[in-house]
Amino acid sequence: MPESPASHEFLTTRWTVVARAGQWRPGDAGPARDALESLCAAYWRPLYAFARRRGASHDQASDDVQSFFATLLARGGIGVEGPERGRFRSFLLAAFQNHRADLRDGERALKRGGGVLAQSLETALEAALAGGDQALAALLDPALDPERCYERAYAREVLARTLERLAAEQARAGKAATFARLRPLLTELESEATHATLAAELGTTAGALKVAIHRLRRRFGELLRAEVRATVADPADVEDELRSLLAALGN
Repeated sequence: MPESPASHEFLTTRWTVVARAGQWRPGDAGPARDALESLCAAYWRPLYAFARRRGASHDQASDDVQSFFATLLARGGIGVEGPERGRFRSFLLAAFQNHRADLRDGERALKRGGGVLAQSLETALEAALAGGDQALAALLDPALDPERCYERAYAREVLARTLERLAAEQARAGKAATFARLRPLLTELESEATHATLAAELGTTAGALKVAIHRLRRRFGELLRAEVRATVADPADVEDELRSLLAALGN
């Protein structure tokens, strides 16, 4: 079955996104800035969670995350040139750990972006991090070590991005309202009673509703694999990476 036009978005790997983000310069608009904003939006939460579980305060973890992205730009990237780096999930954490070690060793910190991040991007990060411990508490499970905390937060971000892409597809098809009601069923168990109630609410039959849910789940699986495929160097690693992400969610 040929891929839908939307699925081609996933053919750009995370390595390519990082390289493109490294081309951004203050004041520039276009693909480089879009790539940077994509990276920040996708990965600040897992990195923040890791720093906090390593003992950093909210303010210190926030500074570390922001300076990491600022340093990525200041250096024109973080040294990703090809697929030999393997899985982006592992590479990203290693790069962030190295960055934090450099900061602790006295390297000049680019606090709050240090004038390198775009103002709109820095403002968005500031707003996301301004909620403090209460807003971000869900990321910080004291039962998990820092690495596992990062893995879970990373996996949640992958699922969230996939759900948003599926939601966008459904909206383009004029099914936004129906998807909003069915979306929770993609990641939760449902009962016959749930089917009957939703079918009545949506003006359809329980059988037709089951078919609709099955199709959504199948498409969700396709988009999830495409999302994961963009983060691994070897396509043969997709299923193993997917299992790792699902295992992290179950920790």
